[in-house]
Amino acid sequence: MNTKEPGNSETQETSAGYELVLLEQESMQKNRLREMLKASSLRQPLQILLKRKQL
Repeated sequence: MNTKEPGNSETQETSAGYELVLLEQESMQKNRLREMLKASSLRQPLQILLKRKQL
């Protein structure tokens, strides 16, 4: 018999996978922001705002 109970390893793997996806999306967004900054180095206010967020 194969009974599924809450809190089993399958559920834990699913939530861990979900966290991984969120982390990947976050890093992709940061990379996209960096690329935008490189492409438009004339936009100083945007760079200043990003630096403030990092501090």
